[in-house]
Amino acid sequence: MNNTTATIISTNNDEYVYMPSMTQQVIISSLQIPPSLLSLIGSSLIIINVRTIRKKTPYRRILLALSISDIISTVGWLLQPFLADKDAPDAWVWSIGNKPSCVMLGSFSQFGVTSHLYSLFLAVYFLFIVRFGVKERSFKRFERWIHATILGFCLSTAIAGVLLGIFRPSILSPGCWISAPPEGCSEDCPEAKWAWLFGGLPSILTLVGISVSNTMLYLHVRRTVKEGQMKAMANEKRLATFQVQGFSSIVDPTNNNNSSRDCATSSEQQLENGQPSAAPLASDDTDCSSIPPTPPSSFRTSKADERKSVLSSSDKQWKRVQEVGKQGFLYVGAYLLSFLWTLAINYLDSQDFEYKRGSESYLFPLLVLQALFAPALGFSNAIIFFRPKLQAARIKYPDEPFWWVVQQVVTGASDARTSRTTQSRPSSSASHKTKSSSTKKKNKKQASSSWSARINFAGERLSSSRLSTGSTGTNRWSSRIGIKSTSGSLDIISEDGKDEQASMSSLPPKEELPSKNESDDDLTELDASASHDRFEGNNGDSKSKQTNGPEDSM
Repeated sequence: MNNTTATIISTNNDEYVYMPSMTQQVIISSLQIPPSLLSLIGSSLIIINVRTIRKKTPYRRILLALSISDIISTVGWLLQPFLADKDAPDAWVWSIGNKPSCVMLGSFSQFGVTSHLYSLFLAVYFLFIVRFGVKERSFKRFERWIHATILGFCLSTAIAGVLLGIFRPSILSPGCWISAPPEGCSEDCPEAKWAWLFGGLPSILTLVGISVSNTMLYLHVRRTVKEGQMKAMANEKRLATFQVQGFSSIVDPTNNNNSSRDCATSSEQQLENGQPSAAPLASDDTDCSSIPPTPPSSFRTSKADERKSVLSSSDKQWKRVQEVGKQGFLYVGAYLLSFLWTLAINYLDSQDFEYKRGSESYLFPLLVLQALFAPALGFSNAIIFFRPKLQAARIKYPDEPFWWVVQQVVTGASDARTSRTTQSRPSSSASHKTKSSSTKKKNKKQASSSWSARINFAGERLSSSRLSTGSTGTNRWSSRIGIKSTSGSLDIISEDGKDEQASMSSLPPKEELPSKNESDDDLTELDASASHDRFEGNNGDSKSKQTNGPEDSM
């Protein structure tokens, strides 16, 4: 090998073959060591966090398997410059290994295909949960079979490569994988077919699958966000109109409001039109002059607050879909950034591009990019995994140093502390719920006695179905803004962490709702599929669906 140029010239047939020079080999071998170390650290931190929090969800199991496969693949990248066979004709500059060590590197490289397949698995998971609204309980039914297929394929192909003796030193890059023998082949070398079967087909399947999944997810999130924004704007206008009409209709207490038109107007129809008048239908024996004035503005304010809470739920749900989609896009982007350079090199190699003069100007930059990004997939995944946790922790601990917050997030200390606090106060939660319920009943009783003389004309039906904040009113407004209620309730959390009473009669227990300080483990674990249910079929259908809440702890 020529140590000063990047070519080998065969004197028999004047054949040009590109091979990195010694200087280029040193550059490539050196560049892939730092990202390999960072990837080992990142993947290890994900594993530690997943095992510390101990939540059983498909998302965390996929990330755990992906991180383990990244560690195995990264170890191969880290050892490639050193453990290749030093006695090979085209050995790289730092090679100090032998044939068994080269076979071991080839096995590591082949088993590293699991990183590609698990990246595809993760993209499919986001697509199923966000786009198709598959519940995590349903996803678990075939999750184990996908794990078995991925691990079985990669393990069997790694063993087959050892038995077939096809793992040899590579020429264009350091390390070992499937390669033709140095002496050449009398006919077509079978190694090319094995390379396509063991590495080519999984890579193509992963690339196509990720591209299709990401495109479908992007279109769904884009449509959902647009619909959510349009509905939010429309309902803000409706709420503003309701407030203006409500306050402008407050009459003077001395005015008996004896207009025949007002007497004949159905109070139910007025409520449907956003006017909270309490005037009933006029009957034959009704004396309009005896009708008391409209209740004060405090009643209208409570109805406005109810509608505001429902609008707030709509805003949070479409934003949740947006955040879950963003998380999926980032994982896919990290994979493509890591893999595209290797794919380009393998494609050019399959087309014998290294035999063309001038190929150095294309292949060497690709080799540099591969050395920088291919080993760093574990580090990129760690950044994406901890990103929403870090954002939540910065809000939770605004006065703490940044690195202290990072430590809390990475080690799972804040999540564990929140979990212990929640579990150690079950009786306090029940007491708070009982106290809150009694307080509301007391306030309601006082308000009722204060205005009983003025609103008793409204009738039992109007009092029970229209003036309360029960499930009927909630479902009506839920259908207007395109949210499908969950068992008659909306999962709403106010800014101070307290439950909004959008559906007082059917809200689930507080511990079933995701709290503000609960770690987002991410957005998918909290309600990705529920967000899908609430936005699918936004045609006014308020039919209840059972949504998927946070998974139980391990």
